Amino acid sequence: MIGDRPIYRTVDLRAEDLKKGDVTRNRFGKWDVVTSVKPYGKGAKSLYVDVNFETGTDMQIRTVALVKLQVVKPS
Repeated sequence: MIGDRPIYRTVDLRAEDLKKGDVTRNRFGKWDVVTSVKPYGKGAKSLYVDVNFETGTDMQIRTVALVKLQVVKPS
């Protein structure tokens, strides 16, 4: 039955607001689950975050960059 499946939508979120378990695109453009997000570089106010994914890939993104995030559409 189609009514039992969740329906997803995408929203824009700042990279520094990502958290473990979020689903976003990795550096290859494929949807992937975030396993950790931490500041990248030295200093208390880093301009980049280091995002690690479930597939083992990682990438550095500017903290203010908007990334697409998959969320369940409210019904």
